[in-house]
Amino acid sequence: MRRPDHRTIPTLLSSLALVLLSAAAVGAAFAEYTFRWANPIPQGNWLTALAFENDAVAYAVGNKGTVLATTDGGETWTDRTAWPEVEADLHDLVILAPGELLAAGDPPGLFRSLDGGMTWSPIDNPSTGTLYNLEEIAPGVLGAVGEGGEVVRSTDAGATWEAKTPTGAQRLVEQLWLDPLEGYVVGEFQGRRTLDGGETWELIPGFDQWEGFTNVKFLDEQHGFLFGDFDTWETTDHGATWEQVGVHFPAPIYQRQVILYDARHRLVTTGLEGAQIWETFDNGESWTMHHERMSAAGFPDLVELPGGRLLMVSTDGDLKRSDDGGATWTNATFSFGGDERVTFDALASLPGGIRIAAGNGSSHTGIPMLWLRSEDGGATWQELDAPPSMAHVHDLGHFGDAFLVAVGYEASVDRVCTSVDGGSTWQDGELPVPYQLLGSVTVPSETTAYALARGDDQTQIWRTTDQGADWERRDDGLPPTEDLYDVHFYDEQNGFVCGGWAGDADLFRTTDGGGTWTRMDTPGLPESTLREMHWFDASTAILSTYYALYRTTTGGADWTLVDDVDGARVIHFRDELHGAVRETSEGTLRVTEDGGATWTSIDLPFPGPYGGVVAVEGGFLLGGQGSVILEGRDPDAAGVGLPDRDPARVLLGPGRPNPFTAGTRVAYRLPETSRVRMTVHDANGRLVRVLADGTQPAGDHFAIWNGHADSGRPVPSGTYFLRLAGPEGRQGSTQRITLLR
Repeated sequence: MRRPDHRTIPTLLSSLALVLLSAAAVGAAFAEYTFRWANPIPQGNWLTALAFENDAVAYAVGNKGTVLATTDGGETWTDRTAWPEVEADLHDLVILAPGELLAAGDPPGLFRSLDGGMTWSPIDNPSTGTLYNLEEIAPGVLGAVGEGGEVVRSTDAGATWEAKTPTGAQRLVEQLWLDPLEGYVVGEFQGRRTLDGGETWELIPGFDQWEGFTNVKFLDEQHGFLFGDFDTWETTDHGATWEQVGVHFPAPIYQRQVILYDARHRLVTTGLEGAQIWETFDNGESWTMHHERMSAAGFPDLVELPGGRLLMVSTDGDLKRSDDGGATWTNATFSFGGDERVTFDALASLPGGIRIAAGNGSSHTGIPMLWLRSEDGGATWQELDAPPSMAHVHDLGHFGDAFLVAVGYEASVDRVCTSVDGGSTWQDGELPVPYQLLGSVTVPSETTAYALARGDDQTQIWRTTDQGADWERRDDGLPPTEDLYDVHFYDEQNGFVCGGWAGDADLFRTTDGGGTWTRMDTPGLPESTLREMHWFDASTAILSTYYALYRTTTGGADWTLVDDVDGARVIHFRDELHGAVRETSEGTLRVTEDGGATWTSIDLPFPGPYGGVVAVEGGFLLGGQGSVILEGRDPDAAGVGLPDRDPARVLLGPGRPNPFTAGTRVAYRLPETSRVRMTVHDANGRLVRVLADGTQPAGDHFAIWNGHADSGRPVPSGTYFLRLAGPEGRQGSTQRITLLR
């Protein structure tokens, strides 16, 4: 769980290279969001296919309608993605004429662009599922294959399409046509051959058992190869018979793309258990590995230019080129960490524009952690010179702009590392918790932090009150169980621990800084494990199970279901109103602008999986697999909703949202440093709440009212007035707001 910011963070995200997103609102009015890739650059979506218009101009396509273009033979690339106008994953690409592109992908399956991938139009066709492969069979003749063994064909350059006879295969991924009548289609779990343009299909001769194929290629009319996950077959009689070739890789691999130079020389990309490039000069008897990426990445497409340059795309957004036959590769994508990608599971957003991103590598492959820091709201990032000593980080919390705590492990030793200068430098430490798992941290003040460790049938709570110099156990009253997952304190003394297993919903509370804990009743909560939580104060909290979000305004005396979520694993609030929840692995995010009373699902331009999330001023920051850092921003928050500057008086913006249920945010602007008093009054003019009272500098500010009086009690529904008193000699301002209970 990523800890909430305990102060307002008046920073804005950069708007470079933005992509428009429409988001339908539920309960509150949400604006359109824009996105920027902070890492990698130019983007981080899966890339699945390449196609060249000529030696210089090429295009790459991928997930979520991703389109990139190069005009210098792959040296540099420009993002032309039109998402969300095109939301489909694109799997293959054909260039019909300069700037005229045809793509195959998710339903409706086929798309056309006449402006080099800037805009796309769906093409009416008879396919019912995803199309994975698209080929130009002859001038003006095109074929596409895909899910369910479907084959569709066009004889008028893609204007109209007809369905050919179903092949009987399950999922087709490649096709090869020797002429418009004779062709092969391959995939899961059998390949097929046609001699009449797809009117009838037969099993490839010699393959009457289940076989999975990835490619079929012919050197000439007689000599061809079939490639499977692990095996290769060769024909020298036009496909009448096939003989298995000895493929002696040092370890089992999954063959994906092949460049066939001659009968004995070929280049092969692999996937699934590490992305690699192999070369053989003796038809598979011996192999040389040129390039390796031991991660979740894969190399789904590999093409050769007439001049010999090779270009390749990866499933974590890379665009690579080789000018020496594949022996060495240059990556046109910039990413901190280079080819060895991480997953950014822990993020923090501090006042003043400071951002921290902690990426977990892999002990299995030896990929180290990656720590990044930004001082300008995420516009630029730098690697930490001396990062915390961790092989894996579980959680990252902070208070204010200086004190941070990270928990994780290093060489099977639990680590708790602290920073007192906003993450520039770190002090390494550890807790005496052998065989435990430090899984959660909460930082309620500038000196105090609590960490949860679980394992060996027990849960331990550790506290520091001196910024991490010393730690002590604070878990008296917690049961002997390791099934507690999250700890959260809203001040130094008051905190909660939640968890449960096998139908239990466990929630515990302390009012003495963890000295003693008592079990709480959970009326309104299901018999389900409690995973994440955020307590605003003694009354109001948001809590997640595996499948839903719940809210209380009564200190846990009762809970109300507020949203169904597919695995709410990270909850983060930047203030009393604005928060975000990451779903387990979907390409969506839930956001709220009213303290969690209502939530909206925001589609994201990256399919995931995601790691950490933090809500920031004007939007949110996301981390994910493939060293992804994605910034999302509500353009309405760029200015704070205020009219143009008026030097004659202070300016008070409208409450947002209005009407509201849980809270409203009001922005105001001061033309000069002055004393400010902002108050809330009821319809009879009686004072209800003082929101601000003191001297503030010139500039933009905002205040939040949660619908409570100065006594702390909630006030009834009705019309209220926000009043901002102007400095001496200046006119003040008033705004009407409506509270709905």
